[in-house]
Amino acid sequence: MHHEIEVKLKVNSHRPVLTSLCQCRAKFIDEYVQIDSYFDAGRGKKSLKNCALRIRQQSGKKPVNLLTYKGPATWTRTKSRSEIELQIEDAAKMTAILEALGFHKAVSYKKKRDVWELDNCEIAIDRLPHIGNFVEIEGPDEDTIAAVERKLGLDKIPAVKKSYRCLVTEYYAKHLPSPKFKI
Repeated sequence: MHHEIEVKLKVNSHRPVLTSLCQCRAKFIDEYVQIDSYFDAGRGKKSLKNCALRIRQQSGKKPVNLLTYKGPATWTRTKSRSEIELQIEDAAKMTAILEALGFHKAVSYKKKRDVWELDNCEIAIDRLPHIGNFVEIEGPDEDTIAAVERKLGLDKIPAVKKSYRCLVTEYYAKHLPSPKFKI
């Protein structure tokens, strides 16, 4: 089991962040298109409240499908939570298994992500249609993440506490007849 510690920041433009990453000699890792599908327990089943169950389909140099469980989060400026992730061969078959077990797909969305590495942190440059531009910094501890935020000039930007799942669900609940959005 992995323990993730990260901060999410909404930015108007990625350009200043990308400039800072280059000036700091950060290492570019890859660019991805990710389709994330989140599942909820069916009626009468144990709730996934404060937890998440996700299938991620990811393009890139090495395309991969991942099944991820995320435990309850604790907050300071960063979000911290346990995470169990497993590579799966077939996202459609895994979806069928989850649905056979009583889970249902609550929401799916697509995002573009560029990943960089700096000072033992992973920096994700995320673009979500209709939702906006974000930077996520994941690292080994809060101090390391805070140091990278300062290097990139992001330390004065408020942290976003809502998940992408929540932001997407809110957007589509407001703009579509049904809060469920499927690709």
